[in-house]
Amino acid sequence: YNAAHADGRDLFYSDFPMHYTHVKNRGWRLRKKGHTIGRMPVAIPRQGERFYLRSLLTVKRGATSYEDLYTVDGVTYTTPSAACRAWGLTYDDSEWITLYNEVKDTTPAASLRYQFAVNLADSEILDPQRIWDLFQDNFTDDCLYRIRTMGDTLLLPPDDWCDEERRIDYGLWLLGENLRDFGMDFAGARIRGSRHRWVDRRVNVLISEALDFDQEVEAESNRQSVSQLSMGQHAAYDIIVDTIDNNRRPNTFFLHGPAGTGKTFLYKSLCHLFNSRGQIVLCVASSGIASLLLPNGSTAHSRFKIPIECTEQSFCN
Repeated sequence: YNAAHADGRDLFYSDFPMHYTHVKNRGWRLRKKGHTIGRMPVAIPRQGERFYLRSLLTVKRGATSYEDLYTVDGVTYTTPSAACRAWGLTYDDSEWITLYNEVKDTTPAASLRYQFAVNLADSEILDPQRIWDLFQDNFTDDCLYRIRTMGDTLLLPPDDWCDEERRIDYGLWLLGENLRDFGMDFAGARIRGSRHRWVDRRVNVLISEALDFDQEVEAESNRQSVSQLSMGQHAAYDIIVDTIDNNRRPNTFFLHGPAGTGKTFLYKSLCHLFNSRGQIVLCVASSGIASLLLPNGSTAHSRFKIPIECTEQSFCN
């Protein structure tokens, strides 16, 4: 509204509903009667961009665009966090850098990682990735020793990875375990996650095999496949995802359609989605030929050890 009209540019975001009302399919209109108090949803620092955008909207009157919202004293910043610092709403991470400089040489790497996870969960670190990059050598000081000690019990990355890549990536994996203790993931912590899944084979070999995928690759595969779904496929995709995400019942689906209509393509799209979240997906089919079309597919009787008596005359149709 503010981009096209000048009459509301003297108002704060939260004051707008007091003077204007939103009409469905028509946008904002000047309020003629009634009285409404605007309310802004709560946002906490670890929500990142959402927190900074909310902070800017409390001090900027009549923003007409994101570019305008990010502009302070004639200077346009590229991120909401930078604009918040220019407003004096937040501060830099110098206190955290000082803290880690003081303890890095006397604190074990495992304790440093755990402390970092605590700080990410409870405190306002503006740029977590920068803190990790500055102190990653200290955060991962014990990782090569851990890798060598665990030997073949650890699911190792490709042989062409150098020691430094292994050390840093395994350190990120261990940090991810700390973050999960606080109900967080790398996206929530605003840090690039590990590229390899460093699964301890002693936990469960089947689980290790099922988790042997790259979440970033799976996420990209999901984005590409979802963009190619037809209207009918997308409807089924949305219903299935919503049912699983919200633990609804019933949660068993039957996709009916002739050959070539994209049933397997939809299965793959769903598999890529849940794999990208780090979840296990077991793709099974009734026949070996059909299972070859699925990601890490297998027959149902093989995967679930279904007792089927086979003879020389047995066949699958």
